[in-house]
Amino acid sequence: MRCIFKAARDEDLYGEWSSTVETFTFLGTRAETLRYLTETQPADEAEARLARADKTGTSVLGFATEGDTHPHDLPGAWEDTGLIVEQRGLLPRDRMSDFLRSYRAVGGPDYTLLEPLDDDTN
Repeated sequence: MRCIFKAARDEDLYGEWSSTVETFTFLGTRAETLRYLTETQPADEAEARLARADKTGTSVLGFATEGDTHPHDLPGAWEDTGLIVEQRGLLPRDRMSDFLRSYRAVGGPDYTLLEPLDDDTN
């Protein structure tokens, strides 16, 4: 699954998330993200995805359009607890903005923002 997350309600920063690689594959402002999305889909679909991300934190369909899914069940929604990043750890939703900004910075993402994964091997 590839979806768009908005970093924070009051920030002009978006990331495309790939569940295949468990990381972000594109980062940009709303305008940059719209240009990126319209390379592979009609402009009205791209705008609809960004509008969902603006409203709910995620472009994933569900409660935002159908009312059938609880917000915390959708990856990247404002109510989501977080995402597993590259099997390195959990990125809490409230740290997504800091993580995305660090991802854009020289040197790459700040993995110290991740919480360790539980080790079930005991």
